[in-house]
Amino acid sequence: MNFEITGSTTTNNDNISGATIPTPTQSTFLVGRTSTKKSYSKKELVIPTYKAFTLYEFLNTKKDKAFNYKRIFGSLIAEGDLCIFFGKSGTGKSLVGYQLAEAIASGRNFFDMLDDSNIENYDNGEQKYYKLINEAPPQKVLYVDFEMSGEQIAYRYSHKTENDRIVYQHNENLKILKFDSRGFADKTLYIKGIEEYIFKSGIKIVFIDNMSNISMKGEDADSSTNVMNMLKDMQEKYGLTLIILAHTPKIDGLAIKTEDMLKGSSNFANFAESIFCISETTKDNAIRYLKQFKNRFGDKEFGEEKVIEIEFKKKLDGNKGFVFSGYFNENNEISQSNKDKKEALIAEIINMIQRNKGIGTYEVAKRLHINFGNGKKREAFLKQIQRIMITINNENIK
Repeated sequence: MNFEITGSTTTNNDNISGATIPTPTQSTFLVGRTSTKKSYSKKELVIPTYKAFTLYEFLNTKKDKAFNYKRIFGSLIAEGDLCIFFGKSGTGKSLVGYQLAEAIASGRNFFDMLDDSNIENYDNGEQKYYKLINEAPPQKVLYVDFEMSGEQIAYRYSHKTENDRIVYQHNENLKILKFDSRGFADKTLYIKGIEEYIFKSGIKIVFIDNMSNISMKGEDADSSTNVMNMLKDMQEKYGLTLIILAHTPKIDGLAIKTEDMLKGSSNFANFAESIFCISETTKDNAIRYLKQFKNRFGDKEFGEEKVIEIEFKKKLDGNKGFVFSGYFNENNEISQSNKDKKEALIAEIINMIQRNKGIGTYEVAKRLHINFGNGKKREAFLKQIQRIMITINNENIK
């Protein structure tokens, strides 16, 4: 195998001639075979460009940004982050996304967008936590929405008057990008389309709703690594803050939340500077909570012991979103909930056995799966019912 190197001016015994040394902006190798009898074929390989520094010099170029960052959603997101925000379908991710985008576009705090009371609790540190402050001035924000149609968004953010339906007036800094088609097989082309608009507009804050629309196989390691590399390159090239909304697979919505619940989590989590999620609770259909897993600067504030409780609210002007409701210990809330649900399931199984003499395990699982399955596959739920029924039978024998 002989190599012809574009960029060098030396020759040698391997018939490499007329080449020039590659420049940092054009590093290219031509690879092929030479023979006195056969034709010469070659294939071009493009090598990534790079820069090398002394470590001290490199750190000095980054120190100002490292110590002068601005928070845009308290400790959950800082300017310049690649953030992943995940949760089950139907928990309110897009509501939080649009509310946060509107807050950043307006230069306001997230909770102030729907809470006019300006309530402040004066416990130690409470004001800072309540506000989840935005330290950045008003700026242009791009929301890339693959999820909802224009009609769905208009219906969500509108209110009915006596003679008409009035759409809520979002801040003019908030732009929405809708692709004409979701049908491209190569999903990474959508990232290139987003980059084209960023280049033209100069926008620095970008929401993508959601990850599955730009990744061909969310849980495939190679695919997720490729997608995250493209996003990181775009982020660093244009100095972006990227907030990516992501679905979780079908899981128990009332289980303790972990990073593993994020599709392709091992690769996505490694590339992201900040990660948090939204989850339902047992308290009320309008109540959700936010849990923090990772942040770039400072301490993690909103982990399992202190998740942020939020409550759905809609205003007369058509705006919808969440207001601050407090904090709670996730483990205490979920553990008690799971205990109560298990006791209710056991009671229902006993009642079903008493009312239907000779009923089998499969039939019990089939009837109870909708109300007690909690997103589990039928096979997994069947095994759970089998274990419970064995325990019930053993108790009856005693």
